[in-house]
Amino acid sequence: MAFNVVGIGMANVVARWRFDVACNYLRNSDLAASIIEDLENAPEVITVRIGTGLEDAWIPPGLAAVNSGGTIEWHPTSTLTTLDTPANRPVAPWLGRGGTRHGLQSSALGLFHEMVHALQYLANAAQMVGPGVNVLNVENFVVQGVEATVARELTSAGHIEGVRWHYHDVV
Repeated sequence: MAFNVVGIGMANVVARWRFDVACNYLRNSDLAASIIEDLENAPEVITVRIGTGLEDAWIPPGLAAVNSGGTIEWHPTSTLTTLDTPANRPVAPWLGRGGTRHGLQSSALGLFHEMVHALQYLANAAQMVGPGVNVLNVENFVVQGVEATVARELTSAGHIEGVRWHYHDVV
């Protein structure tokens, strides 16, 4: 397995349990299940630090790191209040119309967002680190290209997840 789960302020076994519960929930989305499987089968190790004092983040590996997909920091009880705004919402009949919709994203979806950054890095490190990287473009690629799809798939499976179409569409 490509994930090395470490508890920060909690036992490693508890951290691993929280991670496994989140991944099992995310597997209700076909896209999330596929990405998690890709990461699990990667030869690189992704360290996942789990603690209630952390903020969700993906941290690239150091220059000397070998076979590393970076580090994910995850707060396992955090949520994100989202805004599905008409200005940023794609025009598509299945998305409906109307005003701004407020939603709530689970901590599991926050973990998944950071997992996608690890996958981006493994696929093409130059797009994630180094001079000239537009961080907002990287974030919006994840939000629009992956996170929103997974949120909608989870909602279709009976789990309610908030959707955002821009990284800054949060309260």
